[in-house]
Amino acid sequence: LGLEELLDFGGKSPLRSPIQIIASRNDPYIPSEAIEQLKKDFSAKRVVEIEYGHFPYSIDSKKILPIVEQFEHSH
Repeated sequence: LGLEELLDFGGKSPLRSPIQIIASRNDPYIPSEAIEQLKKDFSAKRVVEIEYGHFPYSIDSKKILPIVEQFEHSH
């Protein structure tokens, strides 16, 4: 189920800010289908996949920071 079915908001995200999703390709708990559903539900402008398992704080912040900064500067 996506948010459209759960919240009945007509297929458009109620959020107005640009959304970037940073997801792990090798997350053992969140399947890639869930990330695709989030992208659809929130009309994410950008999805970046990197490998960090399930815990994003386990990766060096120097790998995440440029991704976040680039998105912030482009929106």
